[in-house]
Amino acid sequence: MLPLWQLIKLHRQRITATTFLLLAVFLLFIVRADSPAMHALKGGVVHVMGGIQQILLSPVEAFRAASVRLAELQRLDDDNQKLRRQVETLLPAQVALQEALKENHRLRQLLSMPVDPRYSYLAARVVGDSSSAFSRALLVNAGKQEKVMIDTPAVSPRGLVGRVVTVGKKRATVLTLQDINSHIPVMVQRSRMRAVAAGRNSALLKLLYVPKEGDIQVGDLLITSGTGGIFPKGITVGRVSALAIRGSGLFREAFVRPQVQMDLLEEVRLMLPVAGAHQAQGAVSSSAELNSAGQRVQAAGEPTP
Repeated sequence: MLPLWQLIKLHRQRITATTFLLLAVFLLFIVRADSPAMHALKGGVVHVMGGIQQILLSPVEAFRAASVRLAELQRLDDDNQKLRRQVETLLPAQVALQEALKENHRLRQLLSMPVDPRYSYLAARVVGDSSSAFSRALLVNAGKQEKVMIDTPAVSPRGLVGRVVTVGKKRATVLTLQDINSHIPVMVQRSRMRAVAAGRNSALLKLLYVPKEGDIQVGDLLITSGTGGIFPKGITVGRVSALAIRGSGLFREAFVRPQVQMDLLEEVRLMLPVAGAHQAQGAVSSSAELNSAGQRVQAAGEPTP
């Protein structure tokens, strides 16, 4: 007969299986499902399994979050590119709209200028600047085709620009006030003192033939006097900016800043004479002068009481 320990060794697998089976049956009958021990065991298992699950799923969740973030960044980049393309498309239209609004405003100013019935008015666009160290002139897109002539006055809403000196079929050159060849008869609006505004190829005009005792002050507004036969009376020219007395001559120096900024002009208004209007105006003026002279002679011939 074999010893006990040899028998156990020989049948150890059967003994182990039987022991675990009996233990399972014992636990099944002895430990109830709602016992505190079972609840504690379940809680421990859930806690351990939850921790393991969290550890295992952390890389997955991180990868998923990174993927969502990457997709969101890609979408934002696509939206940004789309908006950039829209801005690039709309920017020229916005610039064109702003230019149209500004041009509309300038043309409305031209149309709202006071009119002289002896002239018809033609709006012309400045298409070139012929200014140099020796001249100050503008090129406009109107010419013989629009009945523009030599010495046609050019004005803007702020005042006198100059006169036409050359005319082509569809273009004309306007000599501005600032040109050294420009000499315009003017008067001080306040005192009616007359002088001549001469260009100097610079920002300021010089007043010629200003008497030392003449009634003129800094800030006085100068307008065209109407003499000379080119510019009608009453067009704004500029304001007196400086006065000086030099030497012992009969005249003093005066300088005028033009009301119109020539370098900012984009449109001008050309004053085309209406046929017959000047002759009629001249006849009316001559008649008025003759009547006035007759009245003076008649008054002079009456006996003194």
